[in-house]
Amino acid sequence: MNSFATVAACCIVAVPALGHVGLDSPNGGEVVLTGSTLIIEWTTLIGHDQEDWDLWYSTESSSGPWLDIAIDLPVGDFNSGSHHEFAWNAPLDAAATVWVRVRQDNETIDYYDTSDKPFSVVAPACPGDVTGDRRVDFEDLSELLDAWGTDNAAADLNDSGTVDFDDLNELLERWGVDCG
Repeated sequence: MNSFATVAACCIVAVPALGHVGLDSPNGGEVVLTGSTLIIEWTTLIGHDQEDWDLWYSTESSSGPWLDIAIDLPVGDFNSGSHHEFAWNAPLDAAATVWVRVRQDNETIDYYDTSDKPFSVVAPACPGDVTGDRRVDFEDLSELLDAWGTDNAAADLNDSGTVDFDDLNELLERWGVDCG
């Protein structure tokens, strides 16, 4: 083998290959609550000498860096068209952009697929929290009173269109809550 062929073969093996596995979900645009269970789904497009599956996520880009979700998952059905899934507890930290990556880990060349577009991981709502600091306290009461009689969406806790006594009662019912 000449030196060009050796270099070309080396480079082909080193580049992640696409096409033998397809990530079905999440594939972009989803909104997931922090810590909630997200079902990651993928399909074997071409089955062969597979050893296991690996799953990662990134909050920076579709190119990584990658953080482990699950490594060395059992192959299961490796035939073309077989469906696979894994229940993942989403990160506890909110992130506006998250991608998932699946690897078909083979004896020779590994194959990958990544979410086509990012999805979001968001913190659940904190009822009564007008200021957005994840606590219901004096600052929320002050903001609610400043918005009294307006249509301020943050202070209109019951979505009635007006900040009034019903919103004040709702805030007081949740007084002292810390949503962390």
